Amino acid sequence: DVVFLVDSSGSVKSRNFEKVRSFLVYFVQKLDIGESKIRLSVVRFSSVLTKILWLDESFDKTEITNTIKAMRYNGGGTKTGEALGFANQNVLNAANGDREEVPDLVFVITDGKSKVPHQTQSEAKLLHDKGVDVVAIGVGKGVEDTELLNIASDKDFALKIDNFDQLKNETLHKRIFTAACTGMF
Repeated sequence: DVVFLVDSSGSVKSRNFEKVRSFLVYFVQKLDIGESKIRLSVVRFSSVLTKILWLDESFDKTEITNTIKAMRYNGGGTKTGEALGFANQNVLNAANGDREEVPDLVFVITDGKSKVPHQTQSEAKLLHDKGVDVVAIGVGKGVEDTELLNIASDKDFALKIDNFDQLKNETLHKRIFTAACTGMF
């Protein structure tokens, strides 16, 4: 079960958010998505959290792709901690399609420091303690290394890229696909 938490804060900017959407669409096309296969959830966060897709909402790649393409940029603050908490309490929940017998993998894509760093750290720890693998993808110079390491469930799961164009990087794709398909990063 794969969850993407996508930063839509003011610093991301609309043009970069489009690059994130394109990355997610590409990702969906490569995965073996299905009710008894990989399930995908997407949550957009800034000052406000928006569930874009629950884990059991759709198993149709075209429908999922269209839902992601319709996801709008909204600006605002960076409430990463709230997004992690939402994933833990709401997305990774049997009522919304989480499967107990299947490993959970959360990807956080962000370009900056969260509004409440201690909340981000504590919410990430709750996920880690539940055995959820969390991969933190930090984009640009605004990302704080310490926070990225706190979000990630392992130091090897904390990735930094220079800009949103690097979401097209084939090496990054291979690492992400490996993690999603095998549960190992």
